[in-house]
Amino acid sequence: MVDRIAAEVNGEIILQSEISERLFQMKSEGAIKNMSDKEAEQSILNSMIEDRLIIQYGKDKKIKIEEKEITDRIDQVRLGMGTDIDQFKLLLKGQGLSFEGYKKMLADRIMVQTVLSMEVRSQVHIAPESAREYYDAHKEEFIIPGTVKARHILRMLPQGASAKEDKAVLDKINEIRAEVLDGLKFSAAAKVYSQGPSARKGGDLGYVEPGQMVPAFDKVVFSLKPGEISEPVKTRFGYHLILVEERKPSELPPFEKARAKVLDKMYNNLVKEVRSEWITSLKRQAFIDKKETSK
Repeated sequence: MVDRIAAEVNGEIILQSEISERLFQMKSEGAIKNMSDKEAEQSILNSMIEDRLIIQYGKDKKIKIEEKEITDRIDQVRLGMGTDIDQFKLLLKGQGLSFEGYKKMLADRIMVQTVLSMEVRSQVHIAPESAREYYDAHKEEFIIPGTVKARHILRMLPQGASAKEDKAVLDKINEIRAEVLDGLKFSAAAKVYSQGPSARKGGDLGYVEPGQMVPAFDKVVFSLKPGEISEPVKTRFGYHLILVEERKPSELPPFEKARAKVLDKMYNNLVKEVRSEWITSLKRQAFIDKKETSK
């Protein structure tokens, strides 16, 4: 199949396959929420155009990303995942990425971070004495959301499963639910039956915040009362049973306790504002052509 040009940025092209690859990765990481594929592709394209402009700017300024910086970042990521280099390459392959492609993506990311630090973050300064005024005017931004302490049991469902396979998994999760309702401890059932990574901990998810889980799971977990076990919940991973053990209500921390978060919020807001103005100035000086095939 012939690849399509999605956009041209100062003579450099962005291919439709690059957008599709980024979309696949974001879906794999659960980063696409409340957005159609078409909307997500447009968002990704806009982000890639901005990144391309920043990278071009960095190259014009003779900024170089050393190989050691890239390999150090890779080692940091894979060691955090507890994998050796061969296992890491296999994980990348499962996400549709080659090792060399990942290195290139990482080099671009480091370049973007370096340029933004130099041209945007270095220009942002916050007066600490203004923090109280911001807190008083934006208290809703600092409310700590209510959380629930939850456990779950997952029976996995493969992608593209048939109706027969779906029913088999649903029947199994209903059998497990019946056992739990009949007296089997939920944590013990999770250790025996769950196919999720939390199985060895009895399905313990710790305290869950709104928006932390996939939407279908999130909706149910915040509707349950302590001690209540859900009906089977279907997500892209399979079927879940959810148990809520405890609920913590939302709260507004006093200013002194929230001061550091207030300053961070003010700083990040100003960074976004300065970044937007700087990117706009780059776009004014650039040739950007979005092709009709990308819409």
